[in-house]
Amino acid sequence: MKYRKKPVVVEAFQLTDRWMINNADWPEWLHAACSQRKVLPTRDVYGRDLLKLQRVHGVVEMASPGDWLVLERDGEISFWRSDLFEATYEPAVEDLQCRLEAAEGKVERLEKDLEGIASLIVNSDDLDEVQWGLVSWLKGRE
Repeated sequence: MKYRKKPVVVEAFQLTDRWMINNADWPEWLHAACSQRKVLPTRDVYGRDLLKLQRVHGVVEMASPGDWLVLERDGEISFWRSDLFEATYEPAVEDLQCRLEAAEGKVERLEKDLEGIASLIVNSDDLDEVQWGLVSWLKGRE
């Protein structure tokens, strides 16, 4: 007989070099795991940043940049190497919908911005006024 893995939606987070240094964008469940000392930042003998995962049965796993941390349905955290994660998981439809809505919102804001810039350029004969308007617009985007 053949079996297929049931579709399961999980939360996942890919480590990067930036996120190994600055954890401000880590998901709440990963912060909670660090607070409970289930996941600990560490370094290997070569000075590379790693995350150490203390498993329930005493097994220790190490994750490095590029690896995925997965919050399993039972609340446990597991590490997946990138190639295995991508072979096993794909973005959930709900996540894709959220990303699409966020992108559409960004497109609408950019369209309004471009209309404003075009209006500024078309309705002004003064290059300094156009330059000042663009600088003001850019500062407002920061």
